[in-house]
Amino acid sequence: MCADGRVRRKQLSFCEGDECHSPVRASRVVLRLCGADGAPGSGERNPNNFGLWVPMHGRFLADEEWETGLPQRHCWVVEGATLQFKTSPACTAAAALYTLKRGEEGRVKAACFELRTSLMDLQLAEEFVDQGGVVELIHLAGDGAKPSLQAYALQALRTALSYEIGTQRLLRAGGAAKLVQLYSADDATAKVVEIALEILFMLCGRADGFKIVHSATLSVARARGEQSYRRLLELIGECDDLVVKTNALMLLNQLIQSAPDRKAKERLLLKLSRRLGVDRLLSSQLHLQEPDFRQQLRVYQQVAGMQIPGSWEQADLFRLKCQRMADEL
Repeated sequence: MCADGRVRRKQLSFCEGDECHSPVRASRVVLRLCGADGAPGSGERNPNNFGLWVPMHGRFLADEEWETGLPQRHCWVVEGATLQFKTSPACTAAAALYTLKRGEEGRVKAACFELRTSLMDLQLAEEFVDQGGVVELIHLAGDGAKPSLQAYALQALRTALSYEIGTQRLLRAGGAAKLVQLYSADDATAKVVEIALEILFMLCGRADGFKIVHSATLSVARARGEQSYRRLLELIGECDDLVVKTNALMLLNQLIQSAPDRKAKERLLLKLSRRLGVDRLLSSQLHLQEPDFRQQLRVYQQVAGMQIPGSWEQADLFRLKCQRMADEL
């Protein structure tokens, strides 16, 4: 599709004589075909802003990959293959960031909504993260933002963290503590808390996840002048939103399970039990019939190695003890 609205097809060759062109150099051929205005919706004819897309494999041709022969070895480009001329990932990421930083609220929300799915593309995600996209999303989700905007930003952030490069950038920016702050805020909406807990659960599943989330929890609690993990337990015991309750308990279970050694696990369980009364709190939630929440109650008993007072598991244990005593008589 060119600037005049017409679809034009041309047979491209990446080689002329003994000289081979990179995808960017080959893109100039398409720019010349599209006339003075360049690609659709663009006022520039800079080939660096565009790329050759391989629809059969769902990716762009990158110069560095072409130089190493990767597309040729994997047969991404063969004789007769169809290529599409599209805005490059770098240009798309830059446009999205421009909107996030300078757009009005409605456009920022729309950009975040689109990023939830567009960042599933690895090449775009890498460019977005490299240009500071993760840091900008953390900023948009921070304290003082409108809850609806926070939720949109967190949803886009969740997709960006599907990649290690995104997670590393989040951690360097102190993102774990900012996520704890979000679910700890007194005026946080259920949706914001729900997504913040989900992301922390993802972080906790890493090899160093316990250290990351536990340290963030301690630092935020210290800054708020309260006991660490109190707010998390309040979400489990007092929140009316069942998804939030389930996510909070799921995060707690993951923390217990991912403790690096027995000593760290025992210290955490001791704090939860003696200082915060987690067993009594969970016992008060046994009446809930939500399947996902009940499953997390069972998981807690497994990872903590104890029965919740009043639970069916404790009742079964008591029944077995009584049966053994009766058999001994």
